[in-house]
Amino acid sequence: MLPEIKVQRLRAAPHAAVETDEGFELTYSPPGMLRSVALRSRSVERAVDRAARFTPIVERFVLVDETQQPVASPTECVAREWGVGIISLCCGDSPEVLVPASPAETGIPSVYRWWVAELAYERYLYESTQPVS
Repeated sequence: MLPEIKVQRLRAAPHAAVETDEGFELTYSPPGMLRSVALRSRSVERAVDRAARFTPIVERFVLVDETQQPVASPTECVAREWGVGIISLCCGDSPEVLVPASPAETGIPSVYRWWVAELAYERYLYESTQPVS
């Protein structure tokens, strides 16, 4: 039931999918897996809110440093409710977990999980590429 243009594209990419009697079977998988995300902001409350809205298919963390105000109790409660971890980064010391993150909700691998892994890999390549002068 795929549009003809998509069928043509899949047939033109035998390294990504093979045609079977039942349709197309994907043979390609992303080069990596995204296991967690970490957010940092001047406002811990805002970072916790953003992390809580990020998909729970990965562990979500908020990083705070010693120059920021201590994490307020209501913010910590929101983090615990939504499974967002909070990690304190101290100069010279090991990071301290203030609130542990909930485990990722793995479920059945799906297109969305695949897409998120592709985006993370694309960003990694972009960040690790040095411009040539």
